[in-house]
Amino acid sequence: MIPQTLLSKENGGDGDPLDVIILGPSISRGSVVKAHLIGVLKLLDGGEQDDKLIAIIDNSIQGHFSCLPKCLI
Repeated sequence: MIPQTLLSKENGGDGDPLDVIILGPSISRGSVVKAHLIGVLKLLDGGEQDDKLIAIIDNSIQGHFSCLPKCLI
């Protein structure tokens, strides 16, 4: 999660910080890591906006792959 990124229920959010799905080696919950954003999942949970960011940890093997521009949707 990213601190101070609450989307209030009054604005259609779930009142929780923005979650991040990190691709790379396993890390402990609560770890602070440097990562590159590669996408967003726009989700609804019980009618509330509950988006998830997708990121790759710096220096992970996944971070060395590249995508052609047509892969960016």
